Amino acid sequence: MAAGYAADVPGLAGPYSGSFDEFQIGVSIPRRATIDGHWGPITSMERTEVQLALAGVGRASMVRVDALWRGSVVARTSPASARIRQVASAWPDTNAIDREIVAGLGSLPADSAALERERRTRFLAIVRASVGAPAAFTDVWLEDWLHRIGAESIGDVMARYPGQLLTGALHVAFADPADTPPSPRSLPLSVAILIRDAPLSIVDLLADSKMIREHLLEAGVERAPDQAIGRRAPLVVVWIVPSSVFDDPDWPGADPVIRRRGAAAWLGAEGIAVAALSKPPG
Repeated sequence: MAAGYAADVPGLAGPYSGSFDEFQIGVSIPRRATIDGHWGPITSMERTEVQLALAGVGRASMVRVDALWRGSVVARTSPASARIRQVASAWPDTNAIDREIVAGLGSLPADSAALERERRTRFLAIVRASVGAPAAFTDVWLEDWLHRIGAESIGDVMARYPGQLLTGALHVAFADPADTPPSPRSLPLSVAILIRDAPLSIVDLLADSKMIREHLLEAGVERAPDQAIGRRAPLVVVWIVPSSVFDDPDWPGADPVIRRRGAAAWLGAEGIAVAALSKPPG
């Protein structure tokens, strides 16, 4: 699923199942080679450039694709049917900041730096009192906000934007979602399955996977995508390999399980999924 579609697609969840519109076993893909050359009369400087793409050449002229699956992954989706039950907004009044300073200190500080500190402290207090996560509004947030609006200080905001630039908080409360059972949703997919035993070269297998994808896409095996959901790869290549492959400490991670998860994340971005199987005892 994650190799073909983004793993964080909203509204989609398992359990996943497969729909098989077409399933072929034992597909051979010819390797390709490119030859660059030219021809022309020996007695003339004129040459005609030529580039030839040859298929099925060399000792290992074919790459084995153990199975080709064209169909869909069927996920589960729940409708977003929750209702908004409450909306509340708060708009702090920055014009009241100086009045609060005078009420607390008796007058505005004569020192400009001290006045700015008092204004910043009270501005942050007003904003934090209006939101549900006050800890998120720090001095760093305030500096970033001032930079984004092109102001140098809270005093600058009060002088340049009186009654114009407001920082408010909006609370939206949702009722519990309707108890609606999830419905199936098909995600079109084409998959090339490669079954390989150890020892194997990951570099060679990765190169073969990209060559296989290029060949099969040119052959027109791609399924039409679901336009409403972003697709990561038009054709997924699945490696079915022994779990002992991840015993190799050259994989990043302290143990085979962590190595397998890291490999899945790395290869998933390349449109490759990995299924590691343990050999039965005996």
